[in-house]
Amino acid sequence: EKKPVILMFYASWCVHCNKMKNEVFTNKEVIDFYTKNYICVASDIESNEGKMLREKLKNQFVVKSFPTFAFFDANGVVTNCVSGEIKSDAFIKEGSSNLNPENHLQSIKDKFERDVSNHDNCFAYILATKRFGFNPTEIAQKYLKTVAPNEYYTEKNWRLFSNGITDFDSPEFISMITNRTQFEKAVSPTRIDKKINYVINE
Repeated sequence: EKKPVILMFYASWCVHCNKMKNEVFTNKEVIDFYTKNYICVASDIESNEGKMLREKLKNQFVVKSFPTFAFFDANGVVTNCVSGEIKSDAFIKEGSSNLNPENHLQSIKDKFERDVSNHDNCFAYILATKRFGFNPTEIAQKYLKTVAPNEYYTEKNWRLFSNGITDFDSPEFISMITNRTQFEKAVSPTRIDKKINYVINE
């Protein structure tokens, strides 16, 4: 049919998966939208088929929580991912957004790589990469190399540290610890604490 595909990885015991099955997938607007625009597939992550499929696709996206939805174009290329319980309106919005090629991961990546000094493009690429379950540290590092160290301590660039730097031993994370006082002036001690705890726990 030359339609894009949406694949749902679920678990039978997952409360959020079951809630979506009962409340979202029975919604007429959701049914009409996805029937018109997508081929819809669901796979139980604990079945043999689900385990094989997850293994086969592990280099394209990572399943860290349930449900996880992966969008593919008609050629089988993964274009977007989203995880967690999603309400009907937001679920339609996700599917609608994916129909625009500019919102695909490859387009977001290309836009960033044309100018790695562009903050907004970097932030968009970081968020998209995280949706796929991958580490965005290298993306943030490319941008931060274009910024003078004294410019790190701004609300704007903190967004990139907070969302993009996830490696415990990266120079940027060590810099954040070493220069904590300056970061705290730009944001707040609480936000710095949350970031440090998150990275350590991960």
